[in-house]
Amino acid sequence: MKRVVEPTSYDRLLVFLIYVCTPILPALIFFLEDERERVFIKAHNAQAFIWGLFYVVVSFSISVFACGLPSFFVWLLGVYWGTQAYQGRPVHIPIITGFVQSRGWDAVHD
Repeated sequence: MKRVVEPTSYDRLLVFLIYVCTPILPALIFFLEDERERVFIKAHNAQAFIWGLFYVVVSFSISVFACGLPSFFVWLLGVYWGTQAYQGRPVHIPIITGFVQSRGWDAVHD
C-alpha cells in the first residue's frame, strides 16, 4: 500500500508558481535537490516543464500573427492548472500527462 503524504502549503504554493512561471521555474527545480524530491512537487514539475516548452513555441508562433492576445489565454491555462494543483486536485494536460507518466517522471506513477 502506497503511503500518501499531504502536501504542505509551501509545496502547494511552489506547484502553483511552477505552472504559472513555466518553463523557467520548473527548469530551476530540476537543479534544487530538496524541492525536486518532494513527492507533490515531483508529481507536477516535469509535466509543467514540458507544458512550458510547448507554451513558448506556440505563444511565439501565435504572437507573431495575433499581437500576443492568444498567448495570454494560453498562459491563463497555466494559471488554471496551477490553481487546480494548489487545491490538491489532479492536473491532466492532454498528451503531456500521458507522456510524463509513460516515462515515470511523475512521483505518483505506479
